[in-house]
Parts: sequence; C-alpha cells; structure tokens
Amino acid sequence: MKYKIILIVLALIVGFPTVALGGSFTVSLIQGKTPAEAVQIIAEQMDSLFGRVESLETQQIQTNESIDATQLEIERLKLENENLRLEAAKTTRQVGENETAIKTVPACEKLYKTLTCARGAVATYSAMTNAPVISSSASLEEVVLALNTNSGYVSGGPYHAKAGTDTICFTGSDNKEQACRERTEYISGINADREERRKQANKYLPEQNTQIQTSQSEFEKLQCEAVLQKYSPNLSPPGCG
Repeated sequence: MKYKIILIVLALIVGFPTVALGGSFTVSLIQGKTPAEAVQIIAEQMDSLFGRVESLETQQIQTNESIDATQLEIERLKLENENLRLEAAKTTRQVGENETAIKTVPACEKLYKTLTCARGAVATYSAMTNAPVISSSASLEEVVLALNTNSGYVSGGPYHAKAGTDTICFTGSDNKEQACRERTEYISGINADREERRKQANKYLPEQNTQIQTSQSEFEKLQCEAVLQKYSPNLSPPGCG
C-alpha cells in the first residue's frame, strides 16, 4: 500500500492529468473527499488497473502458449501428411511392380527355359563336333570304352571284349550275349556314327547359338535375373524335350 501511495504522490507532484489515474470517473469519486480518502480511492482504482493489466498479461501468455501449441500441431500434421504421402507413393510403386511382375515372370520363366535348353544343346553338339575319329589300330579296350560311352555309360556297359578273340560282344538285359562283331567292324560303325552326328551338330549349332544370343538379350532387357530371384526363387531346372 505504501508503494502505491508513493506512486500516487509522485504522480500528483509531476502534474499527471487526473485522467491518467482513473479518468473523469475517478475525479468524480474523489471530489469532496479528504486527502486520505482520495488517496484511498485512487489506490483502489490502481489495484483494479494493476489487476486488469496482470489479467491481460496472463491472457497474453496463454494466447502465446496456445499459438505455439497450435503451430506445433500444424507441424506435426504436416509431417504426418508427408509420411502418408510417401507411404501412398510406396504402395503405388509396389502395386505397379506387382502388376509388371504378373506379366514379366511368365516371360522370364520361358526365357530361362529357352536359355537353359539351348545351352545344353550347344554343349551336346560341341561334344559331337569334337568327337575324334577312332583309329583302325585302336585296341579292343579302347573300342569297348567308346561303344559304352556312346551308349551313355560312364563306366562299364553292355559291350565287352570276348576273351581270346578280336571281337566285341553285346550283352542284353537278359544277361545273354546277343551279338558279337569284329573290332574293325565296330570301329567303322563308330566313326560313321560320329561323322553323322558331327554333320548334325554343325547344322544346328549356329541356330542354337543365335537362340542363346537373342534370348539372353531379352532376358537382360526384362531384368529377369532379379525378377526370378524375387518372385520365383525356387525355380527348378526346366525339362528340355
């Protein structure tokens, strides 16, 4: 209270207009009052003024806090909206990839089969072209090995040399000898067969190599290696009929 009275006295001394201390309403209140009563009235008016100022300051602080909170919420919503946009773009991209895969996977599987079979054919034809001519002086053992190898046997087989002779015999599934021919006759037969196979291989090798080049180009264009790894990771080797 003393602090307020000092302020009032100072205001009166420096000649502040009465309106500064409450306006015409305050003037009407202190008219006809003793100095003490006037000071008391002015002090009460100042209490009211200070209270309103404090209230305005509090409201201003609350308003600022509300603005800050609103701004933070706006930023959060912007971030959330951006995340949703990115997620939607990702989903759209994934849908597009899946739609492409539906069309691409069958094509890639077909190309994979074509390449696998063509490479196998090239390997077989190359072996045919490289098969050597058997010399007429080849031993019984060499001819027997060639006969069994041509029949698809890695070791052993139905052909065997007849002891004490220059002939080779064939044993059937019933374990009975079905034919015996001279070694030189078999040599002629093997060389004739290999020559025929060599002609066939030379005929079809260019075709298979072209098939590999064409299919490999399309395989790479469609990025089939990545597509098959993602959508057909357990793809079995194809059968080549």
